[in-house]
Amino acid sequence: MLDEAIGAGEVSIVNGRFRTRFSSLLLGRDATGAEELEALYAAVLAMGTEKNAAEMARMVDGVSDDRIELAMRAVEENGHLRTASDAAAAAMLAHPIAAQWGSGVAASADMMSLDATRKLWLARIEPRRRGPAVGTYTHVSDQWAVIYDQPVLLNERQAGVAIEGALKQKLCELQRLAVDTHGFTYFRDGCGQAPRLRSRTAPRGYREPQAASPARRPRSSKP
Repeated sequence: MLDEAIGAGEVSIVNGRFRTRFSSLLLGRDATGAEELEALYAAVLAMGTEKNAAEMARMVDGVSDDRIELAMRAVEENGHLRTASDAAAAAMLAHPIAAQWGSGVAASADMMSLDATRKLWLARIEPRRRGPAVGTYTHVSDQWAVIYDQPVLLNERQAGVAIEGALKQKLCELQRLAVDTHGFTYFRDGCGQAPRLRSRTAPRGYREPQAASPARRPRSSKP
């Protein structure tokens, strides 16, 4: 039996690859053999864990760092990663157990920063680590599938990319999106919270003058 030869956990991975044709979508063609598949999946794992080819080669037996590096470059340049990722996410959402995890019509979105070279156009200085970094803004369904992601600038309002990702993803019919946009407004109260992220020691809230209500006391401009 296959599960006895490679293990029960590995069987589910092989089955998922067979159902989604992940490697074929990622390469844009069928793999030429097992060696190419090993290098391809080692490259995907390296890119997802922020490891270089040499570090991954020490973790994967029988795959050289040169082959992994070539596979990483191919994945970066061929533009097929979005299609392959969407296929994997769609297969996950189609699984019956996914219905127990959430409604399928809600998602959350947030940004995380990734270390990068300063030569990238989108790279900015990350204030906590004090090094060049790029933001990646990710939409995750309440059924735990990553349905969209895109690179963004650091230290910017995120309302635009939150809306863009919700509209561009094609995996589910979103009705609600929970976000952290680094700012919000209570129109009825006339209160806007819009912290400026550059050159400020602390965020402050500001009252909307045109929406002021005489029945309410003015809010302080301090936190």
